[in-house]
Amino acid sequence: MSMETALRQLSQQEQLNFLLTNRIPRHALTRLMGWYSRIESPLLARASMALWQLFADDLHLEEAEKQRFPSLHDCFTRRLKPGMRDIDRRAGVLASPCDAIVGECGPVAGTTVFQAKGFPYEIGDLILRLNAEQGLTILLVEQKLPFARRVGSEFMILDKGRPVARGGIGDLTDELVRHHLTV
Repeated sequence: MSMETALRQLSQQEQLNFLLTNRIPRHALTRLMGWYSRIESPLLARASMALWQLFADDLHLEEAEKQRFPSLHDCFTRRLKPGMRDIDRRAGVLASPCDAIVGECGPVAGTTVFQAKGFPYEIGDLILRLNAEQGLTILLVEQKLPFARRVGSEFMILDKGRPVARGGIGDLTDELVRHHLTV
């Protein structure tokens, strides 16, 4: 059995995958990977990409403008050749050209997301928690004003793609809503 075959079989072990993705603190692992990926060493980057490709065939370097990278981070944030991974620009579609995998998902009922063995989470609570605990900024495009007012800190109203009103969420008055958003 070749080393590549052995590593592929190892990566298919459900218990090992569960351990690596659910028992190791994800935040710590993410920070470690972020640090590691920024090490400037073309040799280390090539070796890391080769190892990555042993476990997954989703790197698609043929889509990249360049093929050599000084760091793994440079590979992760690579520019693609023109026309690769076009984004669906329809207004009702949320899309991204990234090659990441969906780590978690679940059905949505109103503003409640069901994940983690059916345990419900409120989307607004998750947004507020991510902002408070990790300092993440989230761009929320929302039509339900009570929800936007509860989770937003700032707002911007666009008309034909141009800003017509903006400010702190407390400045989003009913008069502004009637003037700009009422059909």
